[in-house]
Amino acid sequence: MPLSESRSTNPEEPEFSLPRDRLDRRLADLLPAPSTPEGFRQNLWRAIATQSATDLAQRRRALELERARQLNQLEQDYVRMRRDTLAMVLAAALTAGATLSLALPWLAAKLNTDIATLAPLGLLMLALAGVAWIWREPLTNFAWRLVS
Repeated sequence: MPLSESRSTNPEEPEFSLPRDRLDRRLADLLPAPSTPEGFRQNLWRAIATQSATDLAQRRRALELERARQLNQLEQDYVRMRRDTLAMVLAAALTAGATLSLALPWLAAKLNTDIATLAPLGLLMLALAGVAWIWREPLTNFAWRLVS
């Protein structure tokens, strides 16, 4: 199609129009608009506004309920995480204490040293083992990121 045919003679229409726009114009010329009752557009816009307000209120209520449910779930997860962390810390402390109370006298006799010298070294070794255990996964993930 030549460029001159795509130009519109109406100054309000854009200079270049898409084929869809031309089709819409031709259909509007060929098909008459149906008759509508008096005040149809005002009633339509009023119904749209009412429906939009109702939908907005319903969506707001649904979103507020969803947010409250998510906050409740977050709080439950937070409390559970704190409880589990406290239980893990207490279990680790009790295990470390029991292990040291059994191992220190045996090590003191085996190495022929004083428990006062051996206790801080044992605590240090347990602390380092705990740190290594806690950091094993982040460090391995970091090592994989460095390799790849």
